[in-house]
Amino acid sequence: MKKKCASKKLPVSKNSTARSGKLKAGVVMVDDQKMRDLNRVYRGEETTTDVLAFPSGEKLEKGILFLGEVVINLDQARRQAAEYGVSEKEEIARLITHGALHLLGYQDETKKERKEMEKIQERIVAGT
Repeated sequence: MKKKCASKKLPVSKNSTARSGKLKAGVVMVDDQKMRDLNRVYRGEETTTDVLAFPSGEKLEKGILFLGEVVINLDQARRQAAEYGVSEKEEIARLITHGALHLLGYQDETKKERKEMEKIQERIVAGT
């Protein structure tokens, strides 16, 4: 399991407690089996998924807020990249962004929330 920690300013939901200061988040890459296990334990779902977000909100040194971890299923990312006709790198970036937005307080339970989140997600992935 690979683990990296990234620090980047992202748009914060009005519902988030991460309104100012430096933010950090961990990214963990797993395979289908590990993601299925995580999805079963934490969401009660017996299937795999592409991304899970685990919020933390832990305050670190020097005013840094650890938002939590984003778990990416590399097997699913590869399948989705092929399905959507994009590179694996782009799809992984999209999934990391999606998870990070969840850590920042965004939800995608309703059509309106999904639309707002997708708009922000695609702007970030496109670099605009």
